[in-house]
Amino acid sequence: MRVRRFIEADLAYTGLQIVSVIGHSMGVTLARKAIKGGTAFDPFSGGFYDVGPSLKDQVDTFIGIAGANWGITSCYMAPGIPCCSQVVGFYPGNAQGPVLLSQFLWDLNTAGGKEGNNVYAIYSPQDEVMGFGGLVWGRYTSSFPTVDAEIVLPQYAWTHLAQRDYVGPAVYQLLTNHTAYDAQRIICLLYTSPSPRDRQKSRMPSSA
Repeated sequence: MRVRRFIEADLAYTGLQIVSVIGHSMGVTLARKAIKGGTAFDPFSGGFYDVGPSLKDQVDTFIGIAGANWGITSCYMAPGIPCCSQVVGFYPGNAQGPVLLSQFLWDLNTAGGKEGNNVYAIYSPQDEVMGFGGLVWGRYTSSFPTVDAEIVLPQYAWTHLAQRDYVGPAVYQLLTNHTAYDAQRIICLLYTSPSPRDRQKSRMPSSA
């Protein structure tokens, strides 16, 4: 509910009728639920509660970066860990479909409509947190059903945190022009410039 309250507070404080929301990693699914509204379940805070009505008409652009919208493959072996819960976590199901996907993710991907007027996903198949090429049962987990366009980062150096730290120019294009083509073109320019990993190496002391 904290994400929901923050969005509502931002609208109230600024007096704006519409805002844009950007989520990274776990923040993608949390923000999606905060916007979609409806009923939610928290086993650690009293069970079911009402998030409120959908805020999609008050969100101009939603961008999900490196989210786990269809679960995380590593959670298949650890459903007992809270973040991998089959109820409110990132459990990816036990068969293609996905069958028995976490209830939270199933509800998120099958109900509630869009997350805004313009919805985008940015992700990398080389994301080490998502693992296995970013795929869950043959589907990119960082994609989700309501996206208008996706930007797939083409370079091996786009780690989970690099996606958060270095996609700013592409995000700016999506927020201002709503054109995935221009944003993808900027990603290609970033691809031909020193990569995030190369920049990190350039800051490392020489062993000589």
